[in-house]
Amino acid sequence: MRASRLVSLLLLLQTRDGMTAQELADALDVTVRTIYRDVEALSAVGVPVYGEPGHGGGYRLLGGYRTRLTGLTTAEAESLFLTGLPTAAAQLGLATAASTARLKLTAALPADLRGRADRIADRFHFDAPSWYRDGERIPHLSTIADATWNQHVARIRYLRWAKPHEISRTVQPHGLVLKAGQWYLVARGHSQSCGHGRFRTCRVSRILQAQVLAERFDRADGFDLATHWNGYLDHFERRRLRETVTLRLSRHGLDRLPHLLEPAAIAAAVRTQSEPGPDGWTELAVPVESVEAALPKLLRLGADAEVLAPEDLREQVIQTLQAMGRIYGSRTSDACPKDREDAMATLIDKIAWIHLVEGRVLGARSRGKDVYYIPGGKREPGETDLDTLVREIDEELCVAIIADSAIHVGTYEAQAHGHVAGVTVRMTCYTADHRGTPVPSSEIEELAWLAYADRDRVAPVDQIIFDDLHRAGRLQ
Repeated sequence: MRASRLVSLLLLLQTRDGMTAQELADALDVTVRTIYRDVEALSAVGVPVYGEPGHGGGYRLLGGYRTRLTGLTTAEAESLFLTGLPTAAAQLGLATAASTARLKLTAALPADLRGRADRIADRFHFDAPSWYRDGERIPHLSTIADATWNQHVARIRYLRWAKPHEISRTVQPHGLVLKAGQWYLVARGHSQSCGHGRFRTCRVSRILQAQVLAERFDRADGFDLATHWNGYLDHFERRRLRETVTLRLSRHGLDRLPHLLEPAAIAAAVRTQSEPGPDGWTELAVPVESVEAALPKLLRLGADAEVLAPEDLREQVIQTLQAMGRIYGSRTSDACPKDREDAMATLIDKIAWIHLVEGRVLGARSRGKDVYYIPGGKREPGETDLDTLVREIDEELCVAIIADSAIHVGTYEAQAHGHVAGVTVRMTCYTADHRGTPVPSSEIEELAWLAYADRDRVAPVDQIIFDDLHRAGRLQ
């Protein structure tokens, strides 16, 4: 155990300009007193390690000294290729360098260890993106990576959810993070107008333009990317789950809740859980992102949940259930649903979600229909645009729209497909982030990614939307 630690200490000093006893103790997970003893042991066997007192001091190796204790153990050789991230390396423009480095490392290993390392590479593969998610376009990642690596100031223009949506900033890129298949830039503001000294995080796929400037910058003293990122995630979770819903749940509803909500929300809810009443039902307070986002999730609990507060969410649940009752309770023998709708109104008010990925838009086709349409549906009485958007997309695609990320794209009108002449459909369209993977509900026959060449396969109002998106360069 000690011999392995001595080798690790020696390699740390060989790869660093110098380290204090405390830094070495932290890196090796031992006490400072143990470091003192280990340094004495190295000196006793002729390793030229010396210490410098005072600020900026620490332990160093005599200039030019190199150890030959760099051989890999069997376990280290086996784990060698578990560190490979070929997709990430390619996105950063380092695919060739990473491949060459792997070949050199493999060639340097003894024959028996080379075989074990190759066997690991053949049996384990790392795939970072989540299921059913097409990779986002990140054309500016290599530019940002170059600025980060070489410590050059960068000028970026990016898209954000707050207004104004497009904003330009001059930043000092301090690091890139790959999280669940998404790249994020951690950068410090360079000028007073850009929040000088303040660190910000943005998704690289939302960067619209990037320019590396000739000016260089010094990294912030003591900045550690992993520590900063973990702190950012903690703050993000606390800031995101900013509202609370009080529920009353049956035993079955309590068992199902972890399958509908994220771990952070469940952990907080469990701490407020009351003792079951005589009927077996339990009350608890659940942190949620927003009332709009909570509604579709809680409806999935059906008769196993009752919303006690807030009152506006309880009212939305009641209105939704009443609307469903009208749909399923209104049955007549002399008219089909479409005929009743045409007789009642000449304007159909719909809200739609435009979901674009790599120049294609998500389309849906209902059962028994011959055309595709942009996912969405009709507004219920008393609903806002976002109320309808969240509800309809959850019902059709089983995903949760993040309401405060919604951006209005436009409102379009045309003759309603499949209705009598004179019936107009008004389609109010939004883009928005979402959680979950779009999958067709029971009322949807098929989902498809449509290009502008598919214009003739969609309803008339969607054709107008296709034209608009194509002119804007968003639909290929």
